[in-house]
Amino acid sequence: MNDINVRKHFAKILKQAGSHVASAGPEGLQLLGIAVLLQKQPLDMMKLVGEFHQKFKQTYDGPPRVLPPELYWRMDFCDEELEEYRKAVEDGDIEKQYDALMDLLYVILGTIYTQRLPLYEGFLEVHKSNMSKELVEVGKGKFGLTVHKGKDYKKPNLKQFLPLPLP
Repeated sequence: MNDINVRKHFAKILKQAGSHVASAGPEGLQLLGIAVLLQKQPLDMMKLVGEFHQKFKQTYDGPPRVLPPELYWRMDFCDEELEEYRKAVEDGDIEKQYDALMDLLYVILGTIYTQRLPLYEGFLEVHKSNMSKELVEVGKGKFGLTVHKGKDYKKPNLKQFLPLPLP
């Protein structure tokens, strides 16, 4: 049973049990505890994207690599999904916005997967770097706020997660 099916299974059981779960004795409490843990655990998106790529014979099991020319179409795929998002925003259609964002995320995760880049480590490193920036002004600037790389700014060190030299 994959992550999504396990979550759906426990959600269904909890919904059926309602408030009676806690009064069902130790088994009910265990079930409640497991369900709470599952809700707090993020989906392993890379595992799911990997399943997709395996199904369609798009796997690469080597070390991290630059995007090879035969996969340059992935950049056009990202552009296409971003354009769908722009159109959905212009149309004010939140369902299509949501769909386009999920598709864009899926394509980006797939590209990270096919390049074998370490997602979680890289994301945390970039997050740490972004959190070291300083807010200068809200409501101004190109993106609605002005952020500055102040004295405490730390550039993300993504190189530490890559084998060098790259193949």
